[in-house]
Amino acid sequence: STQRHGGSGTFAVAEGLDGSVYNEIQAGSYIVMDRDYLQNNNMRPWLKAHTISTTTSEDDAAPLFIPAMYIKSSVVSKSGYEGSSTVPRIVVDSGHKSSAIDSGLPCLAPWQASQLLGQNWPASNFFIECGNGGDDHGVFKGDAINLIPYNAGAQSIKPPDAKDVGKTLIDGLSLGSPVWLVPGHCDPTFNLHDYFFIVGGDSVGTAKVLDIGMVDARGCQQ
Repeated sequence: STQRHGGSGTFAVAEGLDGSVYNEIQAGSYIVMDRDYLQNNNMRPWLKAHTISTTTSEDDAAPLFIPAMYIKSSVVSKSGYEGSSTVPRIVVDSGHKSSAIDSGLPCLAPWQASQLLGQNWPASNFFIECGNGGDDHGVFKGDAINLIPYNAGAQSIKPPDAKDVGKTLIDGLSLGSPVWLVPGHCDPTFNLHDYFFIVGGDSVGTAKVLDIGMVDARGCQQ
């Protein structure tokens, strides 16, 4: 008989994962991941102890799966230019209507953070949170960037200076620049959109749209 247990956040600690008790795992969200799963995804040490191969990283604080679902937004406002007394910040055109926030606010895609902040940015350890800007907007404030540890393994790592991160981030983005966000919760975020785009490529610069899917359950209650 089939004994099912475990989801994307718990499969690695399901008792009897070797088949003595359970022989099927019902994980689904790992395909795309989200902020909440990444923060709770501290399973690499357990898998190593059970000689189960993982991704290439040897960093126990790094996420087991990388995010594959992003919300593409754009910079619609930028303030606090050089010499200005205004608090530096950028505003993007993505708010509560485009990202479910029940499990946390969206965060900047780790690969884009690395592009903007350089190789020294610990992209495998910290998220840069996109602040709450209401229904239609998100905000990155230069003096109040919120750095979120990926998981328990990253909490022991000293984060970079938040103000330095904020300044570099804002300096690197211009009006109209694309900003890629990892949603706080993937499932209900899907339900906010009519379509999703499947892209592929070796890098963002060479990525191409491979297919467009329709979200059939969009707005459905049952």
